[in-house]
Amino acid sequence: MAAATGAVGAAVIVAGAPVIGALGLVGAAYLAWDWFSFRMKNGMRF
Repeated sequence: MAAATGAVGAAVIVAGAPVIGALGLVGAAYLAWDWFSFRMKNGMRF
């Protein structure tokens, strides 16, 4: 899910909306960190 959000954010930046794209990348980074911290607390099972 975080990878898909990051890909959408990168696509928006390429399309010419850098502010919205940067916000999308910040959101993707937050989701990735949230997922990673959850996995660290509960074991790295995928």
